[in-house]
Amino acid sequence: MTDSRSAVFRHLRDCPAEEWSSPTKGTVRWWELIGGDLTPTDEITVGIAEVPVGAKPPPRGHRHDATEVYVILSGHGEVVVEGVSNPVGPGSAVWIPEGLEHFAHNTGSEPLRLLYVFARDRFSDVTYCFPAEEHGSIERVDSPLNEVRPGRLSWKRRTALSTWRPFGLSNNTGSARRALRARKRKGERRSPG
Repeated sequence: MTDSRSAVFRHLRDCPAEEWSSPTKGTVRWWELIGGDLTPTDEITVGIAEVPVGAKPPPRGHRHDATEVYVILSGHGEVVVEGVSNPVGPGSAVWIPEGLEHFAHNTGSEPLRLLYVFARDRFSDVTYCFPAEEHGSIERVDSPLNEVRPGRLSWKRRTALSTWRPFGLSNNTGSARRALRARKRKGERRSPG
């Protein structure tokens, strides 16, 4: 039996940068290195994010339906989780369970650079929510990046009813596959009803 899997190598210099810069989301730039939207991989999404020097922290953080890990690569700052600020620097690691509101803020004199990891097949499998924008609602919309990379998402604010789904109600194929694998390991079968 042969294994058809192979290693995937990506370099930051080859990845397009994406960015949030708004009063409600704060300012952060990121590069997705590994993820099913861009690479022939599954089960994990990995990238590097950077918060610039002098960037104002958002009034509130964001939350999503996926557990996330930060590993601080360079710079100094704070990671605020559920309103509690924790200082971070090179070598710090933060595990953030799904649903907890959080953000990273740069307090140093150089960019705060961190490795982020989601246990999701694709970045587009992660549903984001920005509580500072909940006055209206949040909707997933196609971004110009979809022309080049199908499956990428951006966000816009709406004043009509929200199409954002609460955690646990999204059509997240990555979560469904992981749950099915877990049931198979336990010897369980999914009932047809």
